[in-house]
Amino acid sequence: MVTLRAEATKTKGYSLFLDIYKHYKRKKIRLGLYVSKDYTQAKTKRPKIHQEDKHAWDLANKLKTEHQHKLDLEGTSFINEISENKNFVEFFKIKNKVKNNNSYTYALKKLIEYKGRKITFGQVDINFLNAFKSYLKRTKVTDNTSKIYLHRVRVIWGEAIKERLTTNNPFLSFTMPKTIKKNPVYLTINELEIFVKHDSNSYQETVKKAFLFSCYTGLRISDVTLLQWTNIIENNSFIELRQKKSKINMLRIPLHPTAQAILSTLPKVNDSDTVFGLLTHNNTRTILRTILKKTIPNKHITYHVARHTFATLLTTHGGDYYATQLLLGHSVQGVTAGYAQLTDIRKIEVINKIPEILI
Repeated sequence: MVTLRAEATKTKGYSLFLDIYKHYKRKKIRLGLYVSKDYTQAKTKRPKIHQEDKHAWDLANKLKTEHQHKLDLEGTSFINEISENKNFVEFFKIKNKVKNNNSYTYALKKLIEYKGRKITFGQVDINFLNAFKSYLKRTKVTDNTSKIYLHRVRVIWGEAIKERLTTNNPFLSFTMPKTIKKNPVYLTINELEIFVKHDSNSYQETVKKAFLFSCYTGLRISDVTLLQWTNIIENNSFIELRQKKSKINMLRIPLHPTAQAILSTLPKVNDSDTVFGLLTHNNTRTILRTILKKTIPNKHITYHVARHTFATLLTTHGGDYYATQLLLGHSVQGVTAGYAQLTDIRKIEVINKIPEILI
């Protein structure tokens, strides 16, 4: 059993330590963390922590959880099968093929850049994670991107724990980088008109139409590349699909006249065909970047900007918060969430307020 305790000091308030009772023996582990008062004696399970003590208290509780986790696993039937010398990088590679997601690929690439192609499970501890976080910062990876990479490593590590490859979980006491909120980049109607007028070859034209289609529907690139004609229903009036990211909610979006015009220019053979042909994430991004550098060079544009553009166009032209969130496929939190449904009439009214563009 692991208990968090505090001990008065002469100069630093209270020193936090772990009281570990194991095999009828007691062991004390000093954490090197200090707080201004003894919260361990509070009558409530969630004492009110002074702001200056919050970091030390939270970290101490994470360390307590980590030690209790290790203690719980000792003596179980599979403990002898665990090999901390197994290669975490090879395990990550296997899982990365299943994930098929660029963010996992880039996280793995950075991990290999940092420590090479053999990183054993035994090597990965809190010091390793902190050093990896520092490496990302040193190599000028932004805090937001660092957080994504570290989250991907944490997900893969969690799968290793589930598969009983390790009992250690250094993420319990690890602090992720803080997310820095940025103003989303979006395109105006005038910029979209400039984008549409750019002369392109046939494949570039398909990428242009897919991007513009997302600007008028809010679909992610993952949904657009998989979109089939079977998802276009009611005489090209609605899209109905289950989003790849959420995998739960069925999304039903009315098609704006501009989106309908785009569909009318695309060839259709079978209902099971993808609407935009053989588009893939990587080649779509590359071609889109080339076109946008020539047409709108003053903005850093990614495909996801189409989704921001859709949200901005909705709110600019009269869409309310709930309508925008629901048309984007977001869940709406709060007491009113259960009532936050839009009728088709209201959806059409909101979307059709967005100005049309000639295709």
